Amino acid sequence: ATPVPTREWLCLLCGAAFIGRVLLQMVFWSRSISWVEVFAETGIIIPLSLASLAFGASMRHGAKLGMVEVMGLFLFLVGTFLNVWPEYTRYLWKLDPAHRGHLYTGGLFSVCRHINYFGEVLSFVGFALATGAWWNLWIPIVMGIGLAFFSVPELDTYLSVKYASEWAAYTQEVRWQMIPFVW
Repeated sequence: ATPVPTREWLCLLCGAAFIGRVLLQMVFWSRSISWVEVFAETGIIIPLSLASLAFGASMRHGAKLGMVEVMGLFLFLVGTFLNVWPEYTRYLWKLDPAHRGHLYTGGLFSVCRHINYFGEVLSFVGFALATGAWWNLWIPIVMGIGLAFFSVPELDTYLSVKYASEWAAYTQEVRWQMIPFVW
């Protein structure tokens, strides 16, 4: 009997959820995205990451899912929530014309300034664990480094200029940049 490709289906679900999440969030993004970012992410980073995750899952074809994979699915779902929910609540807040030109500091952004980035990394830790191939942890490690050293500083600079009158108070009130209660 041919084994049921449970791991492959789990990882396909994670990949489809990730792509769906990116497409959904494009509706909520109000900042312009550079062509370099679009090319680098959609042309290189995302396909390479998804290929690595798929390869890792296929190498464990037929192996039973264990606690690591179940924990991976849990982390993927929590990370996805932490990535999408804050963006969605900001989107709803920005719909009110009275909020135009103001910095959104509510919801989960009142805990951590870039909690959505933390969610992105956490979801890929989960995705990597779900493949059963530990070496796929390179993806969230590289992603976390890129977000922490490039995206966070770039976005902080942008926000500090766009919301100059509110940014300093926000950074004093919300100390955590990307990892709640850590950094």
